[in-house]
Amino acid sequence: GHAVMMCAEDFKGFDGTVVITFGDMPLFRRSEFYKMCRQHEENGAACTLMTAENPELKMWARVQRDPEGKFASIVEGKDCTPEQARIQELFSGVMVFNSRSLFKVLPLVGCANAQQEYYVTEVPELMVKNGIRYRKAYRVDERGELVEER
Repeated sequence: GHAVMMCAEDFKGFDGTVVITFGDMPLFRRSEFYKMCRQHEENGAACTLMTAENPELKMWARVQRDPEGKFASIVEGKDCTPEQARIQELFSGVMVFNSRSLFKVLPLVGCANAQQEYYVTEVPELMVKNGIRYRKAYRVDERGELVEER
């Protein structure tokens, strides 16, 4: 989150798509990034997430959903309760945002977590809480290909 905050001024006035990825995330094909961005833009989404399911990855962030199956939040692995750690849907570290929505919500990100860091993963939840429409999450298969939207 802090890295994105540091470049916010450089995006002032920019109205377009912003891709955020984690530096320690798995490799994905460029074609999958393009596909995800294209779908994000075609859907007019404020935020699009790439998710995956892999029971071997214990410390990855989990995607929480409400009782209706809609996105609720991302919980970082170190912050998960035992119940949250059993969630199968993992956050891959890839997010696509509408720049205006991202930078509107970014100042609301706090650091009240296990690592006392600014988590960019709070942004989608803050969008939902502030009435900015969250649209889609895409699951990635073991080959790194987008296979279904959620």
